[in-house]
Amino acid sequence: MRGNPRIRMKEQDRIPFFSTLLPGKRVTVFAPHADDETLGCGGAILQHKRSGAQVRVVVLTDGAAGGDVETRRREVAAACQHLGVDALELWTFADRSLSAALGPLTDQIQAELLAHPSDLVYVASPWELHPDHEAAATAVWQAIARLPSAPGHVAFYEVGTPLQPNVLTDISDAVAEKRNAASCFQSQFHTIPYHDLAIALNAFRSLTLRDHGTTHAEAFYAFPGSAARSMTLSRRMHPAFGVVPLPAGPQPLSEWPEETMGSACMDASVIVRTKNRPHLLKNALASIAEQTTRPLEILVANDGDPVPSGMLKAVPGVRIRELMLQGVGRSAVWNRAAAVAEGAWLLVLDDDDVWFPNHIAKFNAMQLNACDFMYSDALRSNWQVQEGESDWLLVEGPFPFKGGPFGLSRLLTQNFIPTCGWAIRRAHFLSVGGIDETLDLLEDWDFLLRAARNPSRIGYTGATTSEIRHCINRGAVQDWLRARKQVQRKYPDLFTVDQMAELLEALSIENDLLTALKT
Repeated sequence: MRGNPRIRMKEQDRIPFFSTLLPGKRVTVFAPHADDETLGCGGAILQHKRSGAQVRVVVLTDGAAGGDVETRRREVAAACQHLGVDALELWTFADRSLSAALGPLTDQIQAELLAHPSDLVYVASPWELHPDHEAAATAVWQAIARLPSAPGHVAFYEVGTPLQPNVLTDISDAVAEKRNAASCFQSQFHTIPYHDLAIALNAFRSLTLRDHGTTHAEAFYAFPGSAARSMTLSRRMHPAFGVVPLPAGPQPLSEWPEETMGSACMDASVIVRTKNRPHLLKNALASIAEQTTRPLEILVANDGDPVPSGMLKAVPGVRIRELMLQGVGRSAVWNRAAAVAEGAWLLVLDDDDVWFPNHIAKFNAMQLNACDFMYSDALRSNWQVQEGESDWLLVEGPFPFKGGPFGLSRLLTQNFIPTCGWAIRRAHFLSVGGIDETLDLLEDWDFLLRAARNPSRIGYTGATTSEIRHCINRGAVQDWLRARKQVQRKYPDLFTVDQMAELLEALSIENDLLTALKT
């Protein structure tokens, strides 16, 4: 989509352009009626189960107004079996009575959450037309406000009334099983094909995720659990009414407060590439030490002389190893480090770049998503190398280097994802083939081109979490142009004649820079 950048930004403020599976190892789903849990968030339940979470479903009403009670109980039990639900509770509040029973309902929900503490709670949206849905959301909200410790997040799901969501969850690979689960509710389909309507809505929800290969998604309006302690649930909290409890309107998960973002440790190995620049390495390690969420380990992939004694103790509480890889080259050190890494995720930081304190926390918030690769935005600054790279001088910046949501067409024209913003599953890194060791520049771009061609899930945090520090000199630009041509020759099926006009336009900035350096 072309046009004014401000308009595009407003679009992204109104609806997410990336998929997020809300974090949580203990998930509770409150359904006003049997089938709401499946129609509203059955796909998310399946994705949570695949991530290793425990999921409880609580059906609040007996279902008598919609048919035979025992039939409906059998149907929801079968559906939850399809979804892999760990525990199912069937309460007996009368259908269409939840508003009148709000007090006892709130008390029972409170007792449920005390007995089974949850990281994440789903409930039907309070903006649904059905009065039981609104009452269920109100009761959950009030019960959470009473708890000694609030869940990490509360998420409203849609059944009969579409939301204006701030979270979209990709369920493309789970939609067939969701349909099978929904098909269990045969007693409810004699007048309205609810299962067909739900799947159709999921297809519509994939509109802004199509660049990621998403065909179906579920939509949620989510809050930090602590919000229930500070505000009263009302219709005016919905973005359609212009008042929302999150800052500045519907927000990607990346913009929520850090304290809501999960545990203090991420199962990740940080690969720090370095070669004979201890003054820079010191700053890079210091930026890791300042992280609000710790990694599992740090691997200092050293292609030069040994790091000075004592520097590898710079990050308290984190295992750190120096891999002596003298002479193998900047590309090969990636593969060597990945081969011995113990974390499920690989994060990359070169010695001349730095992370902001929230860097790992942003990825930790998304790691339960069905992503193989995640990235964030950065600032960019230009530095002039002085005597033998022992002294650097800031020339320009820092200024924003915004990647934005992923698109293959953009990747062909611009390497817009800096390595200091990467988080990639180790298994996926290895399956793609790692780094091409014949390349000494743009090896990261080459890897991304291969990774994007494979079936993978790419997540974008939307946050600026690092600073790229570029060395600017004439030789560097010339080497960059040479490396770009080398990579392009590897993929003739991607870099076709039809792409050349766009490529030349994208290269004009670098050519202008080269001209300026020559004068």
